[in-house]
Amino acid sequence: PGFFFTHMFAPYAVSTSSLAGVEMALITDSWQHAAEFAAKSSIKVEFLACTLLEDRDAVPSWARASSPLKYFATDAKGHHLPTIGGIWDTGATEGEGSHLVYTNMDIGLQEDFYVRAHELLASAESARLKKEKNGDLEARWTALEFTRVQSMRLKEKQNPLPTLEAALSWSPIGRHPGHDCFVVPRHLVPASLKTGGLVVGMPPWGTMYHYGLQKDSRVDLLFLQGTSDERYTFHTGVEGTVESWMDNQDFRLQQYSEAFRLFGPDLASRAWGAKGKHSPFYYICNATTMRYPACDFCEAFYPSSLYPEFPPRRLCKGLVTDRVFYSHLPVPDRTEASDLSKYENKDVKKQKGKEKDAGTANGFGTGGSSKKPGKDGGKGKSGDEASLAKVFGRTEPCKVKCIQEKSMCNRVGTRAAVQQKTRQSGQLGEDTPMFWAFPGSRHAWARLMLEYGLGYVTGTLDSDANESLLMSHPDPSDDQSSERLKASLSPACLQLPPFKLAIALVRNPYDSVWQEFHRKWSAQRIGSGVATPGQVQRLAFTFMSDEELDRFAVFAVRMAGFWESSHSDLVSFQRRKPASLHLLRYEELAAAGNVGGEQGDASVAGALGGLAEFLGLDRPDKDRVHCAAVLAKRALVRDLTEQQKASSMDQLYEGMTTCKMWALFGHTAKTLGYPKPFNDMPCALFAKPGGGEGSKAAAAALRGKEEEVTSCGWFHWAEAGGEQPLERWVNSCIR
Repeated sequence: PGFFFTHMFAPYAVSTSSLAGVEMALITDSWQHAAEFAAKSSIKVEFLACTLLEDRDAVPSWARASSPLKYFATDAKGHHLPTIGGIWDTGATEGEGSHLVYTNMDIGLQEDFYVRAHELLASAESARLKKEKNGDLEARWTALEFTRVQSMRLKEKQNPLPTLEAALSWSPIGRHPGHDCFVVPRHLVPASLKTGGLVVGMPPWGTMYHYGLQKDSRVDLLFLQGTSDERYTFHTGVEGTVESWMDNQDFRLQQYSEAFRLFGPDLASRAWGAKGKHSPFYYICNATTMRYPACDFCEAFYPSSLYPEFPPRRLCKGLVTDRVFYSHLPVPDRTEASDLSKYENKDVKKQKGKEKDAGTANGFGTGGSSKKPGKDGGKGKSGDEASLAKVFGRTEPCKVKCIQEKSMCNRVGTRAAVQQKTRQSGQLGEDTPMFWAFPGSRHAWARLMLEYGLGYVTGTLDSDANESLLMSHPDPSDDQSSERLKASLSPACLQLPPFKLAIALVRNPYDSVWQEFHRKWSAQRIGSGVATPGQVQRLAFTFMSDEELDRFAVFAVRMAGFWESSHSDLVSFQRRKPASLHLLRYEELAAAGNVGGEQGDASVAGALGGLAEFLGLDRPDKDRVHCAAVLAKRALVRDLTEQQKASSMDQLYEGMTTCKMWALFGHTAKTLGYPKPFNDMPCALFAKPGGGEGSKAAAAALRGKEEEVTSCGWFHWAEAGGEQPLERWVNSCIR
């Protein structure tokens, strides 16, 4: 029949006179209206109602009923919730469209939803076929995800009830970090999305499908988050109702454990509230006997090596499907993705590195665990674990260790400026090198790494730099006045001529922009008294207000133009004077904390060693590299956790913002070794005629103005400033 979309949904019986019935009618009317609008452009949509046998009467006349779904769970109110995997499996088997659409029953569609989705997919397919024709037989297909933009709550005795027209233009808008509207090529639905016991209406299935699609090697996921101007979907709700998962933490544990089983610990940890002492699971997991897969979930995220107040070994006995609430779900067989013997908790790994003499294992005590029994033959705590528990699992205070390591660093380092006579090569001149960093590159942390790693002080342009290895100052902000900038620099440095040698700290541009936004956001909240520094690290940043989300979108695109101009100057300087520039990659320098183990240490040693050779110094030894990594952490005390950072970036970097940024700096980013947009989004879909990634035409089109962003950064000074001293350059460039 030529259907392009098969829209799957899971209707259920509800009274048409109730608010829930009004809500369902409003949502389904929006779907039909969007399908009629799409038909005018010859885009055919079919609706496939995927229900349990007991809900067959709820299938509307305008939809086709699928074969009955088999699996479901029972919530505390007795509702039977079908599995989301069963719906996707049915859609892949019985759907007739080339692409499957799934939305929750509280997600409505804007009139042009199917048309816009079709345009994006048609453009993506054209690009894929072109790659395939040129020999790329593994060219990826494209999947789409949309988030709702406005949330409308229906109220008792509301008169009149909102119309569809009102719902489509509802104000104020309200974005949400949820994942509940996907469009996927029908023949490429990942196997992990078509199985298991995750059910509709319960987290974290949406988060798991989002990351599952991102990780699939056959598709690129384009994640589009609506704004007041770019609306794709809308959300409804009934005032006074409570989501079934909010008051049933046992059900929630079952769902998170199933997500852990299907998608593995790395993806399950991305779900909000999966771990940590503020999670409800912290209390539930403090048990000696649990059922699978809840026992493995708790062992992965709440091991006794991190939480010594918990049992050192949980007895894994039985299955969660042995319980009546979950008895109609698929039997949870063990999966390779959740094999704990192949996974090591990063937090536990860090703990082991800090407590080398504690003798703790990886904390995974069930199903293929590598935990070794203690001296008591496996009954209770081993001697080492008892020792760890004695101090409540805390490592030796860093205050003691850092003092010891700082003394070692001071003994090894000479802490003096690098002069000409100390260099191995005499061709670079006597000028003190410039240490350059773009805002958001953590230059303060990097300076500490260099000081402790090489043993020399790094000065800054806001202080006397005569006795320093490097002069350091981030590039001036694009909205910084010349007076403000000069006020931040020392009088001696204002008379310096352009530098001849440079060390540039480069970082993934998406990480840099996000980091700078986080820094400014945190400083603003602290300064206004909204939150204390400790609270800033918590969920407030991960789940920001709508106004803050909009502010980030504007900030990110502006900073992307600034990043492009600054780094273009850097690349130009490198091409003209390759022997005078050393690129120091943030990712290599930070590997000790992010990668860990010998691989991380080797990366840091390589980064510091390469810099030492550029400066004509001896390469630091292994102990000194470790010392530097430990001591530099003091600059990161306000950082978010890796999980919070991942959740925040995933929320902020939706498709439109991500691709606008890529259009601005893509070409230069590739030149510097960052070849793809955030989360591998298919940003070529947004390329404008005559423009490409990072081209001036594309940049102007997406920025909405013709003028270019001019960098008044230090590399522009070295390139275009002639012999002007710094003060004259600042006056002439920054107005």
